[in-house]
Amino acid sequence: MSIWNCPVPTIAAVQGMCLGGGLELALAADLTCAAADARVGQPEVQVGVFPPVAAALLPAEIGARNALDLLLTGRTLTGDEALRIGLVQRSWPAEQLLEESRSLARRLAALSRPVLAACKRAVRESTGRSFPTALELAEAVYAGLMPSHDANEGLRAFVEKRKPAWKHA
Repeated sequence: MSIWNCPVPTIAAVQGMCLGGGLELALAADLTCAAADARVGQPEVQVGVFPPVAAALLPAEIGARNALDLLLTGRTLTGDEALRIGLVQRSWPAEQLLEESRSLARRLAALSRPVLAACKRAVRESTGRSFPTALELAEAVYAGLMPSHDANEGLRAFVEKRKPAWKHA
């Protein structure tokens, strides 16, 4: 199973240099966290190489112009700069990165796996599509999820003002 197809959320924690293929791997994760002083980028152009995976992933992540900026110049960004353009979703001081990333993972692990998988599927399938098509796809995922134990348990727990007891089914 590839990281891209993993049904549960994946988190990349980036510290130090994360360039080229390393950044492409981080982009394949659902959420990317970076140390504020990390260095991320796609420097391939500086050595006469084209990064096809980055060219496919970056425009959807940070927009075409930011993607072109990174791909055409080969420049690197700090974790804080990457956060500002949406390349990473969280940035912390280096000494807090692993604990904060683990805390995020624990928060996600406490949720229903089928609901998390439905969120991932709906976003992945609808990205880049027109709103009507994206909504149709998301509604199909929703319809498939609603009969599940966890969806019903979550709604009951909300109404009853209690913590849900997930069965991950």
